[in-house]
Amino acid sequence: MDFVPEMTSTSAEWDLCHERIITSLRFLAPSPRWLTEKPFCLSIPLPEGQPRSNTITCTVPDSIVGNVRGMESLFQLDKNGFEFSSPPPLPQDLYFEDHAAFEAGYLKDMANFLKKKLNADAVFVFDYTRRYSVPPPEGLNKSEVRLPGTVAHIDQTPMAALGRAKLHLGEHCEKYLKGRMQLINIWRPLIDIIEESPLAFCDSRTVSSADLVAADLVYPHRIGEKYDVLFGYDAVR
Repeated sequence: MDFVPEMTSTSAEWDLCHERIITSLRFLAPSPRWLTEKPFCLSIPLPEGQPRSNTITCTVPDSIVGNVRGMESLFQLDKNGFEFSSPPPLPQDLYFEDHAAFEAGYLKDMANFLKKKLNADAVFVFDYTRRYSVPPPEGLNKSEVRLPGTVAHIDQTPMAALGRAKLHLGEHCEKYLKGRMQLINIWRPLIDIIEESPLAFCDSRTVSSADLVAADLVYPHRIGEKYDVLFGYDAVR
């Protein structure tokens, strides 16, 4: 089953963007090495001198990003690969360090929100991440805080998504695989105004499978796989 969307026209939504921003975006660098060598990132103990990654990136200047404020309702998860929504407000006493309370409170609320919105049979939360564009405040466990991602990517390949399902659902996996299963990220700010490192989305209809390169993510307990993304020059010709 091919999970990769083919390219289609998105001119209707694009023409409605009331503001377009010129910026620079980073992508996987095109190279013949990807024909014989798979990109990787190693998050495991390594001997001295062993590189953690073989990934080569490039910056594409004069990239155009549309401001979709005021037209959020035009985007739909099944059509564009993302959509905007209004989840329950953040609790005033949100405290990440108390894992039991955080999972029983905030994560449960978000799972219920998503279950209702998608009319899903079940929602399972398997991970959460805090991201700071500056060093995190004192007192936070820095091992649980990550910087924003700066290179275009897709979090999971179809095979990695299946592996995630088997890892986290165990014996219940086959039951849910008989229907439709989705891996969905919920992104939300923890402060009122984001002044740097804004989140950018790519309309999935504009992504060609030819511009996706599978990359290994190696952890102590498992091996995952993501798609690194080449800049789609054909899409802007």
